Amino acid sequence: MTNLNFQTKTQKSERHKNSRHYLDNIEISSHWQFSKTRESQYRKAIRKYATNRKLATIIDYLKTRKRTDKEWIKKYEVTYSCQNVILQQGDKFVSSRCRKRWCQNCNRQKSAKLYTDYETHLTEMHKDRGLYFVTLTAPTCKERELKATIDKRIKAFQRIKNNIRMRYKTKLNGFRKLEVTYNKDTNKYHPHFHFIVQGEREAYLLLALWMQQFGEAYIKAQDVQKVDISDTNKKALAEVFKYATKGVVKD
Repeated sequence: MTNLNFQTKTQKSERHKNSRHYLDNIEISSHWQFSKTRESQYRKAIRKYATNRKLATIIDYLKTRKRTDKEWIKKYEVTYSCQNVILQQGDKFVSSRCRKRWCQNCNRQKSAKLYTDYETHLTEMHKDRGLYFVTLTAPTCKERELKATIDKRIKAFQRIKNNIRMRYKTKLNGFRKLEVTYNKDTNKYHPHFHFIVQGEREAYLLLALWMQQFGEAYIKAQDVQKVDISDTNKKALAEVFKYATKGVVKD
């Protein structure tokens, strides 16, 4: 009996090209790290698991409240289906995305796109007067004080920015990121700022005026560091930008 199951050279070549990246072959041995594609999918799976585990806790908590916030529950549930469908196009994988800030995979892609969009501008700012990574903090607060504390610190920054422009005849160029961490041992929240600021003078003016606004803040908790980058090595800038735009911390 003649076997009529044959393929053209083009089909065989295409099949061979994609065989290294079939989704059903991922993690078939302990050597997944030898393939960048497999490693990428493996890392995405880890981030998705971590995201969904946190969301499950948040949703369970919201459902126990007297006034259930169905709108937020629906938003969180959308993330559960994020990247559930993955389509292969040659060596490239395309997947569905929820585009939520609390999704580690989507936030990672968003940060990468932001860096790509702003890399040229940041590099020009660095060549002009240098870039500085500034961290500004103030004492922690209780949950009921969190919103008012954040509003107070944002308004304080706006006053500082206006003061620098009007009194010191310069202005702040860069990025600002508000981060809020939580200490489960003390049951308190810590809202603080991360900045990427152009110019050494502006960076230290920002620090000095911040301490005038918050005299109770611990001076050693504040930080100013020069972003050490060059034309051949922009890794430091990428790391700072990634840190300044991250969505969640490890714990």
